Amino acid sequence: MQQILLAEEIEALKLEQRLTDHIRGGRLGYFEGFENHSLMAFAWNDPRGRRGREAEVVVYLSHGDLLVFCRSETVRAEIRDRLPRGQSNERALYGLFVEMLRDDMEGLDELEKRITDAEDAALKSSHSVYLGKIVRYRKLLLRMKRYYTRLDAIFDNLSANANDLLSAEGEKLFAVLMNRNHRLLDAAVNLRDYVTQMREAYQAQIDIEQNSLMKVFTVVTALSTPVTVLTGWYGMNFARMPELSWSWGYPAAFGVSALVTLGLIVLFRKKRWL
Repeated sequence: MQQILLAEEIEALKLEQRLTDHIRGGRLGYFEGFENHSLMAFAWNDPRGRRGREAEVVVYLSHGDLLVFCRSETVRAEIRDRLPRGQSNERALYGLFVEMLRDDMEGLDELEKRITDAEDAALKSSHSVYLGKIVRYRKLLLRMKRYYTRLDAIFDNLSANANDLLSAEGEKLFAVLMNRNHRLLDAAVNLRDYVTQMREAYQAQIDIEQNSLMKVFTVVTALSTPVTVLTGWYGMNFARMPELSWSWGYPAAFGVSALVTLGLIVLFRKKRWL
């Protein structure tokens, strides 16, 4: 028997109560193999980010049954369209996983293009927009990495066939599927590393801009220091400062301040600080 059901419909199958509670309670690992059946659980994701948490899927495989439990009607309809008909359970399950992964490499290629386009457009967009894209891509690729890692564990356990639910041909089929999933996992990990490098480059650019801003403040402070010193000097309440009674005292103080400031400007430009 091959059926695609919603999670709440499990009661109608009259399976073992322990098994029913196990599936409905959401306490499943990646793969759990028993003497007469195997349970697989994963959240069906895709590189285009069209599915969320409601895309959780549980697969029950025994010698006579292949049952797929979904938590949403939308995912149920998608799986119904992808599950091959008129085949053995192992062939149907293999075909289902093939269909689920069919467009993923193309989706990862599209995601890579979006990431590179975002990097190229970073100079034209605001930093907040660019940073928001980096965060979204990192989260999506983290979900994809977890998804492919979980599928990798499922395919590995299926190909090991510890409870003899599969034929020799089925073991080979899922070994081939595991190799295909490895390539998808590697692509997702490489893209996530690339996004991490984008974030580091973004942070480095922010640091450079902050350093440039601090350099401007430092230069402005250095240029105003001579005037500040003279202001403090003549602000002291000493009555017998000869410059105060000299008719050229004020112009002389102004000239000294201007000369020192101009000298600093020349020095900074020579050192390429300006």
